[in-house]
Amino acid sequence: MIEWQLVLTGIVIGVAVAAPIGPINIMCIQRSLKCGFSAGLFTGMGAVLGDGMFAAIAAFSLTSVSGILIGYSSWIEIIGGVFLIGLGLRTLLGKTTREPDREGAGIIGNAALVGTTFFMTITNPAMVLGFAAFFGSAGGWVDLPNTYWQALALVAAVMAGSFLWWLFLAGMLHSFRHRIGDNAIATVNRISGCIFVLFGAVILLRVIIAKYDQW
Repeated sequence: MIEWQLVLTGIVIGVAVAAPIGPINIMCIQRSLKCGFSAGLFTGMGAVLGDGMFAAIAAFSLTSVSGILIGYSSWIEIIGGVFLIGLGLRTLLGKTTREPDREGAGIIGNAALVGTTFFMTITNPAMVLGFAAFFGSAGGWVDLPNTYWQALALVAAVMAGSFLWWLFLAGMLHSFRHRIGDNAIATVNRISGCIFVLFGAVILLRVIIAKYDQW
């Protein structure tokens, strides 16, 4: 039997994981303002899938998978850091003016947005530990899943919570998108590009420092 408390807990965890400001939130803001609601929402959908994957690893206690991710975390973070720097440079050097709404962007265009943020999410191995910590703390006030269906419901609830956040963020930004001038859109793009490069550089620097300490 699936308890609604468990579902509500999953939704809260999904929102809590998605809401903090980071590269994906910045990208969702930038894409929503530049290209419209659809672009912002599909940007968030990649994070929803990534959150669902990490939630499944934690909920189903897939220790072998989490062990591999943690074991290769340095290489995964390097890939993610380089990707963020490349994304930042592309954003800085690309078009900075407002584009038409992407409601008709097509499968390929939307899949590219989903794939980009999914990759950004899964190249953060710390998310495995983050979900494990969330689930562990939640165990103090709600029974954690002890059956396959309860675990599946928890993962679905986490993804639902994450989706609700991206739906809210993209919708809110789209509601006043046309009130913002092209100069403001260009400024947002430049700031977003700089933030992506900064995040990527910090990740690479953190890996280098960690390796140096091991030596």
